[in-house]
This record gives sequence, C-alpha cells and structure tokens, in this order.
Amino acid sequence: MTLAELVIAIAVIGICVASIALMFQEALRIRGKADVRAMTIATALGEKIMENLTARSFADISSFNGTFSGFPGYSYRVAVYNVEDPNLDAALNYTTAYKLANVSVLYGDNQASNITLSSLFVNLTR
Repeated sequence: MTLAELVIAIAVIGICVASIALMFQEALRIRGKADVRAMTIATALGEKIMENLTARSFADISSFNGTFSGFPGYSYRVAVYNVEDPNLDAALNYTTAYKLANVSVLYGDNQASNITLSSLFVNLTR
C-alpha cells in the first residue's frame, strides 16, 4: 500500500466515524424528546385493540373508547368510518363495503402523546 492510498483510507475512515457520531448525537437528542419505552407500550396496546377488531364480524366493527387495565396513563380511542366506492363494485362484480378503523392510543403527560394504527376492513357479498 502506498502512502497516498493510506492517507485516502484514513480520510474515509475519519468521515465514516464522524457521520456515525452525528447519528448517535441525533438519536440521543430525539430520545430526550420522546419516551421510547412508552411508545413501545402504546404500540403494543394498539396492536392488541386492532387484533380484537379483526376478530369481530364486519357488522360489529364500530367506534368505541376506553382505558387499559394494568396500564395507568394509557387510554384508547377507536374511530370507524364507512367508506363507499361504487367504482370498485363494478370492477370486482361484487357488492363491497369498507370500514376504515383508526386506533389511537393516548399516553404521557395529560395524554398529550399518541400512536395511531389504521386498518381497512372489507366485506364482499355477491
């Protein structure tokens, strides 16, 4: 290896180390603003509610809200919207019905933070 190649290799390594250090600095700054543990818990609780919605029949999917037992400071809100698109009925040769469900899990100081999960439910009838 020549001296020029060695200098170039050191410069490339230096740039890589500097960029990695900047990423860690940014990650630490974000961590100070957001509680990663609380976000993870909120996401898992939201997935649980979404799984409960998925287990219901299409007619039983509706809006509701509540709190989680065993998780003080966390609550949820489920908003269900009926979506109609007659163009899809013609394209599929089925009568279709859609529901968009948004599950919002509220947490944090005065429940100012939230995680929202969305899912589209479809009912096809011939």
